[in-house]
Amino acid sequence: MSNGTPPPGRAAPFAPLRWATLALWWNIAFLVAVGLAAVISIRNAVYLADAGLLMELGGLAALTACYFAVGVPGLRSNDPRKMLGYLAILVAVIGLAAGHANTLVNPLLIIGFSHCWLFTQGRRGPGLLACGALSAACTLGLWAYHGFSGTWLLGYLPTLAIMLGFSSAVGLAFAHSEQQSRRNAELADELALTQDALAQAQFAAGISAERARMTREIHDTLAQGFAVLGVQAQLAQAQVRAGSTDAALEVLEKSREICSANLAEARSIVEDRSPVLLEERGSLRRALATLVEGWSIDTGIAATADLEEMPTLSPQAEQALFRAGQEALTNVRRHADASRVTLRLYTADDRGRAQPVTPSRVVLAVSDDGIGLGPDHAEGHGLTGMRSRAAGLGGAVTSVPLADGGVEIRVSLPLD
Repeated sequence: MSNGTPPPGRAAPFAPLRWATLALWWNIAFLVAVGLAAVISIRNAVYLADAGLLMELGGLAALTACYFAVGVPGLRSNDPRKMLGYLAILVAVIGLAAGHANTLVNPLLIIGFSHCWLFTQGRRGPGLLACGALSAACTLGLWAYHGFSGTWLLGYLPTLAIMLGFSSAVGLAFAHSEQQSRRNAELADELALTQDALAQAQFAAGISAERARMTREIHDTLAQGFAVLGVQAQLAQAQVRAGSTDAALEVLEKSREICSANLAEARSIVEDRSPVLLEERGSLRRALATLVEGWSIDTGIAATADLEEMPTLSPQAEQALFRAGQEALTNVRRHADASRVTLRLYTADDRGRAQPVTPSRVVLAVSDDGIGLGPDHAEGHGLTGMRSRAAGLGGAVTSVPLADGGVEIRVSLPLD
């Protein structure tokens, strides 16, 4: 990638540390170590103009300049070339210092081993290699300082092993901590992406559910009202052609009432409120009774309502049952060719037995004596919407053929 970002699921070779938080402390530690090394060099010098002292102070100054000019910018920009370049200079300065004065090496090693892990960003392999290179340079310089004495080298090896082991252990602990931090950051990123995807899916599901709701509501209310308005308009035209002005005016008044009712239903749909008739009557029983009475007057089909007193139902259940009654009566008007319709509202148990001692379900049943459902009957949008409403509340819709040729549509919802 052009911006140096690793692909998802793979850690960067040099993952950025929290440099903004740690920069001040690392800089202070570096300056303290270099200052201590300079003090030791000056105290050990025979005179201040000694060439060895000037070389040591020059090396410390060069190391300091390199740290702030190359190392720090490398850490801030997460540039591995600058960080490795600084480590190479650090190893060379400590190796040269060890070849001139062993007391100068000690404070530089303190900062050197920590920088081996800092500038390899806690990576195990590069960190161990950097520590090994620093130890080898220091050992080679000190060995040269002691005239390549085999005795000195044998005596120094335990010290070298302890030094290298301790720095490696501390560095590996640091590496483990950084890897855990990096992994936690990756998990946080993955969680954020998952949450974003889930939010988008929920948003899309919400849009789909709202569209389905609007479709059902429009089909059950506005579409039916518009269909009736079409019939009323044809009837008014016929009355006008026949010269029956008064009759035409009555039809137009009825059309106006239907328009007002449709407008009120449209507002309730947009605001996601209960059906207007259900709100006006205040209970499901009274709303269904008014619905059946008005439907019978409009269609001229004999209709009766047998409505049992209900326990407390949720608003969603009442709305679903009322809409189911509307849709069932509309289907009878359009398709059944019936002369008699009965709408019943009652409680039942899980087996469908009416008025049990301990009811568990509420049932709305609409039956007619019409032509029934033929073998090639295709379920329309209204019945599909009815099933969707019932399923959303843990219920079901069934159609039962009757002995006299009609059909009964039952909507069953759990009382809880």
